[in-house]
Amino acid sequence: MKLLGRRLWLVLGGIIVVVVIAAGVLYTSNSRQIAKRNQLQSDILQAQLVLNRSNEEIKLLKSQTPQLTDTQLNEAKAYLASISFLPSSESIEYDTMLFSIADSCKLHVANLVASAPGELEENKVKYQVTTFTINVEGVLPGVLFKAGTESKQYIDTNVNRILAFVSSIVTSNDFKTAIITSVSINAPEPLTDVLVAETYINLQNEIKDKLTADEKKNKTAFEIEQLVVDKITAMTLDEINLFLDKQGFERPSATILFVIWTYKGE
Repeated sequence: MKLLGRRLWLVLGGIIVVVVIAAGVLYTSNSRQIAKRNQLQSDILQAQLVLNRSNEEIKLLKSQTPQLTDTQLNEAKAYLASISFLPSSESIEYDTMLFSIADSCKLHVANLVASAPGELEENKVKYQVTTFTINVEGVLPGVLFKAGTESKQYIDTNVNRILAFVSSIVTSNDFKTAIITSVSINAPEPLTDVLVAETYINLQNEIKDKLTADEKKNKTAFEIEQLVVDKITAMTLDEINLFLDKQGFERPSATILFVIWTYKGE
């Protein structure tokens, strides 16, 4: 009986050990799965926050904003009354500043128009009001895309540069009396792989048509094709941009309208 009892306890003890080990394995496995799931949920939430923020920025700057409301206008006037203005004779050459900001953002100023200054009187205080309309666009890439993904990257980069340009106007001390009233961004669709290939073929045909008789003399079709490739490889940045421009290459662009207030006196 004692021997049987010892064996029974040994068997029961073995079962308990197996159960405990199995439970430990299951707990460890479940803990890892839970941790992995929590990390995945955290990544998803973080990605969603970034996506929402990006969408809000695009909605804010890409859509055409309406005219200022009365409340916004009153707030702007209150702000203007609280700061010091440069006399008009010492006002900054805003066009020069805008070209400088665009250049630092690696953008091209396609057009810049300033309205004739008008006067506005509020609470017996006179202001000079000038409206600026500026069109900026991304610079031509200077290279031939090898795939549609490169086209998308080019567009994304230049849209970000436009956003940086607008942000620079908003945060610059030189434009502290400026109020942006409208921002309209045009971001073209990226080129597909097919369109990228067609662009390269068009360039090949253009160069081939310009080959002289002497350049083609005593050359096989393969040698002529190789000569065309060599000429494409030797093209400068300006030559590639000229070709892309003739092909109607569309660049990201934006039209920004803003008003500058200048203190005139009482």
